[in-house]
This record gives sequence, structure tokens and C-alpha cells, in this order.
Amino acid sequence: MGDSTVKAGRVLDVNEPLTGMSGRYMIMTAKHTVSNQIHTMDLELVLPEEVK
Repeated sequence: MGDSTVKAGRVLDVNEPLTGMSGRYMIMTAKHTVSNQIHTMDLELVLPEEVK
């Protein structure tokens, strides 16, 4: 589900057990979509030390 406070430039703590993805990531891009009253997000994440 989507969260309208998620925006590019912010840091996001991730702990996702299905994929094993965990850690602190910088949001590079955030695309929000609302369809049939369901809010989803498409995020591009990078490790903060990779941001130039």
C-alpha cells in the first residue's frame, strides 16, 4: 500500500522478509498511483553512500 509521505530525497528503513531486503535506503524517485481507491508506489532506492 502507498504512503503519501514517501518522497524522493528521504531516507527509508526497509525490512522486507519475503525478498530479504533490509537496511537504510535513499529514495531517488517515487511514483504514486491510485486506482480503484488503492494507493501503490513505485520507488527507486539506493544506498545513501551511493548518492552523489
